Amino acid sequence: MKSFTCILMFAFLLPTVAARAQDALPERTLTKLKAATVFVKTKGPGQERRGTGFLVRKKGKIGWVVTNAHVLGQSGESDPVVEVVFHSGDPDELVLTGALAARDDAQDLAVLRVEAPRLPLPIDKAPKKKVDATLPVYILGFPLGEALAMGRSNPGVTVSKGSVSSVRKDSDGRIEAVQIDGEFNPGNSGGPVVDASGGLVGIATAKVSGTHISFAIPHENLQEMFGGRVRAITLSEKSNARGAMTLDVSADLSDPVDAVSRVAVLIAPKKPNDRLDRDSRGRYTALKGAKVCNLQKSRGAFRGEIKLQNRSTTSAEYWVQTRYVRGKNDNQLMEPRELSLTFDQSAPARKAKENESDGPEDGGEENADAEAVPPAKDSETKTPAVIDEALVAGGGRYLVLKLREMPALAVYDTWKGEMAGNLRLPSSQFVYAAGGDLAVVYFDEDNLLQTWDLAKLEKKLTKPNPVSGRVKNLLMGSARGDQAVVQFQASGSSTGDHYLLNTRTLQPVNKGGQPVMWRGHHSYFEHPGYLRANRDLTILTEWSRSGSPSGVTVHTRRGNEFTAKNDHTSAGFLAPGEDNRIYTGIGDLYSTDAVKVGSISGQSLFPGVGGGFYLGLRQEDGRISVYPCGKASPLCQWGVFPDWNKETQDQMRYVRSDAMPPDRRIVFLPTIGRIVMLPLDNQRVVMKKFDLKATLDESGIDYLVVTSAPPPTVQPRKAWKYQIHVLSKAGKPTYKLDFAPQGMKVSEDGLITWKPPAKLPPQGEKVVVLIRDAGEEELFHSFTLHGPGGAGASGGSSGSGNSSGAGVHRIEYGR
Repeated sequence: MKSFTCILMFAFLLPTVAARAQDALPERTLTKLKAATVFVKTKGPGQERRGTGFLVRKKGKIGWVVTNAHVLGQSGESDPVVEVVFHSGDPDELVLTGALAARDDAQDLAVLRVEAPRLPLPIDKAPKKKVDATLPVYILGFPLGEALAMGRSNPGVTVSKGSVSSVRKDSDGRIEAVQIDGEFNPGNSGGPVVDASGGLVGIATAKVSGTHISFAIPHENLQEMFGGRVRAITLSEKSNARGAMTLDVSADLSDPVDAVSRVAVLIAPKKPNDRLDRDSRGRYTALKGAKVCNLQKSRGAFRGEIKLQNRSTTSAEYWVQTRYVRGKNDNQLMEPRELSLTFDQSAPARKAKENESDGPEDGGEENADAEAVPPAKDSETKTPAVIDEALVAGGGRYLVLKLREMPALAVYDTWKGEMAGNLRLPSSQFVYAAGGDLAVVYFDEDNLLQTWDLAKLEKKLTKPNPVSGRVKNLLMGSARGDQAVVQFQASGSSTGDHYLLNTRTLQPVNKGGQPVMWRGHHSYFEHPGYLRANRDLTILTEWSRSGSPSGVTVHTRRGNEFTAKNDHTSAGFLAPGEDNRIYTGIGDLYSTDAVKVGSISGQSLFPGVGGGFYLGLRQEDGRISVYPCGKASPLCQWGVFPDWNKETQDQMRYVRSDAMPPDRRIVFLPTIGRIVMLPLDNQRVVMKKFDLKATLDESGIDYLVVTSAPPPTVQPRKAWKYQIHVLSKAGKPTYKLDFAPQGMKVSEDGLITWKPPAKLPPQGEKVVVLIRDAGEEELFHSFTLHGPGGAGASGGSSGSGNSSGAGVHRIEYGR
């Protein structure tokens, strides 16, 4: 009987072994795929990223590697340093520098150009069989990055198996995404998903957390990208007077192999009852009676200039159409878009004579030297009433406190360690936000908005709420005073919407003539929701106590629009850091894609305001440790949160409806040597010294740290300067502008000077300074400068709804 059982078991096992052997990729195919799959390592301002890519084309010594755009960081930042590792983890590992050849954020695709004498064979750009449900696929990549390196500096490629569960299409029948029943992990992003023949099915891009549901970008999108196309057209007003306007025109291409040979922009007046013509195949034909601007190619970009006249009216409507040629004669005509232009009928401004000063206008002066920060000292300040809320403003200079049942906001000066004064309000029933040099207050009873100058403690403006609905929350970036996010309940709706407010005018920021609006993930208005922003209002987090789990939602801003990513889990509070990571109440760290990127067990994490550090509060005993951003090992243990006990432990870990959220109770200001805390009695502001240099010296590490922050607001056409201060163990720091607006300069000792133009873009001007010391330590010091009046966000708009500010019109095209 025993021998029969063994024989029976063996018979059942045989088919399984045979099936697994059939599932395996042929050795030759597997070898080719692994050789073409690369480990992608990026280093940019404030962060490092890891992902996967693959060689898709080569010509001689030149190769083109595909990955996800999000692996390279956010668009608009300076291009990161990219390493492309072939044969990762093997003895014959080859590390090459990747140069950005093309990027398409809408498709989440990027192409890197590499060069080497011997490159492997590329992956086949299309599968052998039709992509449909149940098709077996293989996923190649580097899940979890260096975590699986097995002692080596770089990991080896991992191959896993899955299957196509769905092919998702849009209303026109085009494939939008390939749904995979298989595991994508952080680090798989940008990797190839192939069929059994080794042909490309798609590019790994995202997964649904807590499931085996993943998504790949269809291979057709990649083929379109290599065919070359125009992604966007930007028209910038060069001059505008007496009914005549000159527009600078530029084309933004997605064209990794320079397939686009010619680009032209056609502009025609829009008339009532216009009909856009199409040919027999449904394609748009050229606009009739249009002015044609043939763009010239120079240094890899297409640019030109077009002149328009309209001396009868101020506003005029136009059609804009883009025409481009791929190769010699593959003509492409894009869908015409609407464009609204405002013509200035007045005479142009008088030009200055040669001997006249080009200095500040209206008797203004350049920005004054930054006020010296006094030495830190321990202090404890009692408040006249219970603190219900505490917001950071002035880039860390001010703590703006809401006092219970008092018609006032108290302003605490962190530099001086004392109360600066109060903002006397007409009612004790209000919500508020603070950022830069402003506080914005909303009074529900009268549906009014009001702004206050925090430096002068003076009221500036009072206006009715410009959007119909009841306001629940206001939100600003601590260093940005020109805009606020307003969360409100639309009339007759149970959901909460958001709009962008220009705080200098108390009017909505417009797009296409309509306020910029969006809906959050936790949309039910009555739920107790929480919003947080980073210092520049470019990253928002959202969570709610109403759901279980509470969820991790991150909104990332591009221009004046926000896109949201969500992970359905619980993490306590969500505090955005200046390194583009999200710090949480339970010790987890998330990326702006709502992907968990790290964890420190038993800690609540608090990002620093400037300086590249964060705090960990040990939930067991209230001990506070200091960590460098991007590291999980502390520099030092600093001290203990005031009056630590069991109740404190509970309130500092969880967000309770009857208490101030714990992320409001600690403000870490490493660059000016202060830690500000609000104990649980809610009637004290406790400030403690933090000696950053002594901490760094005691740690024994080679350090290079920026200890200054620039004035975030600039005055148009008025000289601006900023002195960078650093701490360096090796000394002799050097400064280089890695990314900066035109005309900005930096001296050998780190003094940045600039004269801003009359108009700034709505997203502000990004500045990245590369600092290197004698010990070859280096870091990126990055910041964004904004104008004083909403940064031009109320300017003209295009029919596509992609206005980029006053006098700048951007038209974007999809696939």
